[in-house]
Amino acid sequence: MTDCALCEIPSREEDQGRIIRVTNLAYSVMNYEPLMEGHALVIPRRHTRLGDLTLKEACAINEELVSLTDRLLALYPHAPPIIWTVSDTPHASIPSHFHYHIIPSEVGVRNLMANFYPHISSRKRAEKEELEQIASKLR
Repeated sequence: MTDCALCEIPSREEDQGRIIRVTNLAYSVMNYEPLMEGHALVIPRRHTRLGDLTLKEACAINEELVSLTDRLLALYPHAPPIIWTVSDTPHASIPSHFHYHIIPSEVGVRNLMANFYPHISSRKRAEKEELEQIASKLR
């Protein structure tokens, strides 16, 4: 695939300093527009969408997420990382190339999301019937 900023990172000279690790199937890189210090991306080497990942690619990405999580926790023990993706949706900056964001966060996922969705601000346990109804729809 040409003209994909994510595909070009491993081979671009100007990006070499922000690359964390590269394997045959996946790589991790510091985000050039970090939301916080330590914000990184984990990306399959092949230009692909989430649903088209091979099992080997999915495993390689997962291994990099686990390894990077451990390294981020060692550097930022007060900010456990949140793993996030909006890939394959119109909300993604590059929707045709699946990738994860891994972001150290002192506030936790609920508080982070509450900044974008104000109705999330308080914890409320859902009723069993409501959860069963939603699960049924998703099946």
